[in-house]
Amino acid sequence: MTLPAAGLRSWVRNGNRVRLALSHGSARIEWVSPSSFRWERVWSGELRERAPVARESVKFAVRERGEALEFETNDVFLTLSKKGLLASVETVNRETLMRDLTEAERRGGRIAWYRVSRPGARYFGLGPRPEPELDLRGAVRQAVPFLVSTAGYGESHFAQGGYTFTFEPERYRIEIEGAELDYAFHYGPSPTAIYEERLKITGLPDLNPPPPAKLPKTAPATWDSLAAAVRRMAQESLSGMLAQHFTLWPYRKGAPELFRRAAQAAAVSPWVEGQLSAEAQAIRDRFRFYMQAYTGEVSGRGLPMLRALPFEFPQDAEAARYSDQWIFGDDLLVAPVLSPEPERRVYLPAGNWTRLRSNQRYPGRQTIAIQAAPDELPLFARNGSILPLEDSGVVALHYFPQLAGQCFLYESDLGDYSQFHAAPAGEYLRLQIESLQARDYEWVVHNVGPAREGMRGATRLREARPAARLAPGSWRYDRERRNLHARVRVRGGEDCILNFSF
Repeated sequence: MTLPAAGLRSWVRNGNRVRLALSHGSARIEWVSPSSFRWERVWSGELRERAPVARESVKFAVRERGEALEFETNDVFLTLSKKGLLASVETVNRETLMRDLTEAERRGGRIAWYRVSRPGARYFGLGPRPEPELDLRGAVRQAVPFLVSTAGYGESHFAQGGYTFTFEPERYRIEIEGAELDYAFHYGPSPTAIYEERLKITGLPDLNPPPPAKLPKTAPATWDSLAAAVRRMAQESLSGMLAQHFTLWPYRKGAPELFRRAAQAAAVSPWVEGQLSAEAQAIRDRFRFYMQAYTGEVSGRGLPMLRALPFEFPQDAEAARYSDQWIFGDDLLVAPVLSPEPERRVYLPAGNWTRLRSNQRYPGRQTIAIQAAPDELPLFARNGSILPLEDSGVVALHYFPQLAGQCFLYESDLGDYSQFHAAPAGEYLRLQIESLQARDYEWVVHNVGPAREGMRGATRLREARPAARLAPGSWRYDRERRNLHARVRVRGGEDCILNFSF
């Protein structure tokens, strides 16, 4: 039995909430921020009471206009039709973000409706699945889904029951096996902003890796299962899952080269189950400061540390084809080798990228073919990035010009961040360290010409021989790799500024 179209009888506002009395059932809208709201509806009786989500008052206007109820914040317009309760969300510039095409109908134990797909929009998320593509096509069934659209919004669904999303060229259908509707809308427009908005409603999930009993069934150790494990982590990152893990131990039973490549991929995964090889542990140890730099983004902003390419490059349709590589943090592209051959194809998104092993620079928006030695995990740094890496007890700050760069290193024992900044200006380069901890640092500036001199304040840095190991207060130039090195000792709370001329 299909119930007749719902009609709005009356509404009342109470703080951030608006309760709607319907011809059958009831509904509620709660504004959590100017960019996010939660929509709940039942087809009979009253909604269950629950504590408000928003901690602060949200400024919004609500008014009746003709056959619609309109909501307006500083970020979005929400229009709700009085008949059928069809929702339409627009930006303040009246650009449509999300629009219901049909009423959400309850038939038997299911609720279903269609939404418009904006021309050119793509959809990501809904958890891991076997397909290699990151964008969603056809029917996708999930338990509790989170969806991200390149149109600039996200949807979090909370009602109990199974979900099936069916994507067509001009519309998509949502079907719920349940008796109520409960979802949140998040306006970004970027995936980063969508995730930050989502955190305001869902709160931070448990970031500990699941116990072994709750881990997915482990596939046999094969090259295909390794590729599937890498794809799974990329798909999870687009599905609101922050604690991606890599199960390494089954690969110890596989061929030595398979285990070696699996351990390399695991070395730069947020969580690893199983013991790394000494070689892979050395990779992980080298990047421990880089991982530390993004710890605060995971716990404070709800952002995944491991990010599929569309997370950083949502408008790049080509990037969505590559689920076998990811962005680690903001600036490091990881392309693990997933076959017994050393060759693989790597897609480089917009910008310039430097391969860490060879120091070779590549322009973005192209696919390149590389060969990776058995001990190499292919890594590429984005132009303008600063990577804090471990190097024999020194924090090595690898900077990749020509764009200015900054990096924030979370100091867990202090609950605050050390900061690093690099600013090129013609023939000059300014390097700044604001360190909360007393440390030795070594700047490594990649692919630059030889410097004339370096200064720390009014003190000239000593130029060392090209192959010399640097002491604090000295610098050298590596002509073979075209890298500038400068080492300094910084006290806790000190602001250290270096200026180089070229």
